Amino acid sequence: MENLNALREMMKKMAEAEVKIGELYLHCARVWKEDKEFWISIAGEEAKHAANLEKMFQMIEHEPNKYKLKHEFKIESVDLIIKGISNTMENLKSGKMIRHSMYFVARNIESSLLEKNYVEIIETEVPEYNVMINDIIKQTVDHRKMLIAKIEKG
Repeated sequence: MENLNALREMMKKMAEAEVKIGELYLHCARVWKEDKEFWISIAGEEAKHAANLEKMFQMIEHEPNKYKLKHEFKIESVDLIIKGISNTMENLKSGKMIRHSMYFVARNIESSLLEKNYVEIIETEVPEYNVMINDIIKQTVDHRKMLIAKIEKG
């Protein structure tokens, strides 16, 4: 596969974003005890996403001929997501974030990950890789649905 170094950097950034999202959600669990289990649950899945991204890159690196780049990607887009997460964390830590607003912010984070299709940049027939991708996509969709339910509940 061409662009292996660029792909490595992209997947590292994607994993970093997943870690940052998880950290944000864990902080939400500390701030809002009434939602503690909810935030801890989805934070744990974000940590799994980051670990899966690392495993997925190792698989590509081990057998690059089994993978094809489906579309170009811009690492700057992931940097923008990470910056937004960092800004949200600062607002949360300084007490500028209210609970209901955090549901909207988290929903937007999850939506941005889906819309950018970061996890769909590679095409392969390797079942283990595709299972990990599908898990990330499914869990991200589920997070978004749970957050929408929280928003609608008020």
